[in-house]
Amino acid sequence: MKRQRFSEYSFELNAPMQLLLFLKPVLKGKVNKMEIVFQLNNQMIVRTDKNVLAAKSKNYVRARFELLSNDWHSPITVIFGDYSVVLDENNSCIVP
Repeated sequence: MKRQRFSEYSFELNAPMQLLLFLKPVLKGKVNKMEIVFQLNNQMIVRTDKNVLAAKSKNYVRARFELLSNDWHSPITVIFGDYSVVLDENNSCIVP
């Protein structure tokens, strides 16, 4: 059997069910989510990361906001299309 390497996990591919059992913990959040970063300075919002997003990614991308001025105070609500999310204590959230 051919041994494959995936991140820190390793497994042997010999049946689809084994691959599914392997991916189950990975799909439950043990993989790093992509992060997009924004800087907020007064009323200016600038995206600073270089990540390329896939269309219609749901609940996978984390958004982080760096507050560069004193006019932003918790709670901060972010609007993504039709969805609004309150930022956590690290000024980040999952993009719905």
